Amino acid sequence: MKRHLVASLRVASLASLLAALAGCANRPDLVECSGGTYCPAGTRCVAGPSCCGDKVKSDFEECDDGNLIDGDGCDNDCEFTEVTTCGDGIPTPPEECDDGNKKNGDGCDHNCNVEECGNGITMSPEECDDGNLVNGDGCDSNCTVTKCGNGIRTFPEECDDGNLVNGDLCNADCTRPL
Repeated sequence: MKRHLVASLRVASLASLLAALAGCANRPDLVECSGGTYCPAGTRCVAGPSCCGDKVKSDFEECDDGNLIDGDGCDNDCEFTEVTTCGDGIPTPPEECDDGNKKNGDGCDHNCNVEECGNGITMSPEECDDGNLVNGDGCDSNCTVTKCGNGIRTFPEECDDGNLVNGDLCNADCTRPL
């Protein structure tokens, strides 16, 4: 009788476990990992029965900060990474540059992007910077205001040699000399 009761309990426990696992497979809020592990949506399966991004550090994780964002000290594989800090003097991706400050006008802007015409930030000696290199849209590809004498030929100019001097290759009104 005792043996039959133990066997019945084992079968019932196994049946409950299988039912629970089958229920997990049909839940859209869970992601199935290898080995039958299930992780909540918004997390990532990592080695062993671990879910990276759930704020629970397991033996298979170096860290778990509750998100899957790289560059914040704990990357999306729950391994430590160097924190990217613009202005610390150490250029690390996605930074284009890092000159140790967050000042504009020194070649590397406050967002650690190389300062250049077309980046959307007007810096000296630019007259304008609309974030593109399209001519004739008010701010030309050399970051000067669209006008005669800026060195960029735009409609209705016949020529534009970059100055407003008559008698050279192009007149001051951007027409060709006769």
